[in-house]
Amino acid sequence: MKKQNDEIEKTLSEMPKINDSRSFDDYYNQISKQVNQRKIRKHAKRGWIIPAITSAAALVLVFIIGLQFINTNQTADEMKTYQSIEDSVDQAETNESANESASSGDAEMAEIEEYNQDGQGNQDMGGASNDDENQQFSMQEVDANSSMVVTQDESQGKQFVTFIIPDNQVQYFAPITVEMNDQDPYEFFNQSRELIMDDEWGLSSDVLSSITFIGMNDQNIPILEMDETELQDGTAIERVAMEVIRYFQYLGHEKVAVRDPNGDPVSLAHVGEVEEVTFENQLKAYKLYQPQSDELFWIEKVLMNGASIEEAIEELKVSEEAFNIKAPVPNNVNIEIEGQDPVLNIRFLNPEQLAESTEIPYIIESILLTAKSFGYEQVDFNNLGMTQVGPYQLDEPVQVPAYINPR
Repeated sequence: MKKQNDEIEKTLSEMPKINDSRSFDDYYNQISKQVNQRKIRKHAKRGWIIPAITSAAALVLVFIIGLQFINTNQTADEMKTYQSIEDSVDQAETNESANESASSGDAEMAEIEEYNQDGQGNQDMGGASNDDENQQFSMQEVDANSSMVVTQDESQGKQFVTFIIPDNQVQYFAPITVEMNDQDPYEFFNQSRELIMDDEWGLSSDVLSSITFIGMNDQNIPILEMDETELQDGTAIERVAMEVIRYFQYLGHEKVAVRDPNGDPVSLAHVGEVEEVTFENQLKAYKLYQPQSDELFWIEKVLMNGASIEEAIEELKVSEEAFNIKAPVPNNVNIEIEGQDPVLNIRFLNPEQLAESTEIPYIIESILLTAKSFGYEQVDFNNLGMTQVGPYQLDEPVQVPAYINPR
């Protein structure tokens, strides 16, 4: 420490001497003046800084509010845009869902479209409707008094066969009855493609070319040869094949034997190997099929197992315009039903609705055909306000028809 002090003293002694004649008061006054000047400058600076800061704050506040307003408008616009996009997506999804439904539902409908690529009946699919508007259909070129069945009396002494042919959209099946002239009814099946006029009748009988009757086995069961290569287009074509061979059910057989051209069981993609097909009784409602203005057929709509006759009669009031299916019973006709085997009792509750209707023959026949599928042999029509309609005497129970859609 002593060494450091010595060095400081030495350094100070070497500094030059300064003579100053000013007194202590002079120094004090000068320093005070400088301090006061600094205070004045500080006050002057503060005088403009505070307003400047206030103005800047106001500008910032206005800017923030402006941004908030802009963001609010932008957010509202974005929300509107987003909502518009969302609505468009919802609408698209709704339309897509409707298209998938109408074009009920699904892979089978696609198979049906593929089956119809030959140009037959490619119409837009649609749902069923029982509105009054859909109950109306044009029959100017169709004789409303003509019968579209063969009665039991008319069938006496004649030989008929019935082909089951799908409509041109492969949705429903039309039984077509043909009278034979001393021909073998089994061999007659192989002539079906020559007899069915697809274009004129709005039907599709192509699958018949893949099925051939070849004889009877030792149990008196018809044997059918199926070209399985022509039956691999999906469940739709398989279903068609299973329906058209009901031709042999109309001949009184409960089942048929099937095989491929090599004599082996038929292999179907969605069914597997098939050696025999057993026919089951089906509950059906019969509606009008009008593919052309001058053609009219009864067409079968297969009902769910366990359906009641009341449900079947109500189904007769439902049109399906997309498939050219017309309701034979007007929606405003009220019917009371009482079934007692073998007679079905039908009572019309508002016969005034039918007083001048040209649809009465269709009402009568649709009920007769539908009742037949439920096992009834006769139908007793009551309170219709008339005793004769076409060939039908209504003051007594009417026998169900023997055949349908004679051609």
